[in-house]
Amino acid sequence: MFTDAPAMSVQDIIHAAADDADDYLAGISSMTEARPAIREYLKSNHPALAPADEARVIAGVLAILEEEGFFEAAAGDAALEDTGSGGGSDDEP
Repeated sequence: MFTDAPAMSVQDIIHAAADDADDYLAGISSMTEARPAIREYLKSNHPALAPADEARVIAGVLAILEEEGFFEAAAGDAALEDTGSGGGSDDEP
């Protein structure tokens, strides 16, 4: 007999969205850019999420990513791409 999986809690969705961020936020280096991308992720993966819960999830994901330094790392990666640096060392003999 088929049964629906239990609904994920808001906290579960926050952690799942934060875990998947490397995939759907690739190339994004600021919280301002991330907000609509997270919203789109939620619309695709959790379409029944209430607007109030969606706002909580977005805030929670952004808080986790900020704490982990996600946007600092993304900004650093973007700077490397802009300068063409591949991470190699010029100090090699």
